[in-house]
Amino acid sequence: MAERKVVGLLEAGAQVVVVAPKITGTIEGLAQAGRLQVVREMFHVEHLAGAFLVIAATSEKEVNALVAAKAEAASILVNVVDSPALCSFYLPASVRRGKMTISVSTAGESPALAAHIQDELEAAYGEEYGRFAQILGELRGEVRARIPGEGARREAWQRVVKHSGEVLLLLRNGATEEAREVVRNWLFSPLA
Repeated sequence: MAERKVVGLLEAGAQVVVVAPKITGTIEGLAQAGRLQVVREMFHVEHLAGAFLVIAATSEKEVNALVAAKAEAASILVNVVDSPALCSFYLPASVRRGKMTISVSTAGESPALAAHIQDELEAAYGEEYGRFAQILGELRGEVRARIPGEGARREAWQRVVKHSGEVLLLLRNGATEEAREVVRNWLFSPLA
């Protein structure tokens, strides 16, 4: 659970400090790569200095409760995994594909269900969706310049999305330029 939270925060651009006497191999690798800082200690209130938010994800409920109490006293946002009553905010389970993010939240009621749905989303929406979103983003300015009127632009985008299967197949097969041309044809072809 802690690993998932750390990876999600890193993907969102956060500066992460992990405070724990023991860490996983994944977190160790991220630390060695310079992506996060590790403090190999038990939690002390001093570890909250400078924190914007705190996630308590230990396997010890007493430690999580202590972290939550100290964070709340310091007016720092806190999320305690598997304990919604101690949270001042919830983190959705998210799948990131480039700049595209798909999230699901149970407002802390069932992290297990959110994680299960996240796994299903991971399987259903591959990396090609991120590349597809990137192509669409790259073409937004040209669409605004070439297609007059909001209604006409909406119709053009809907044509692309309606025929996205072909584009996604090309992207899955690494044919990015071909996919870009198919998108352009659906956007700008007078016969589309």
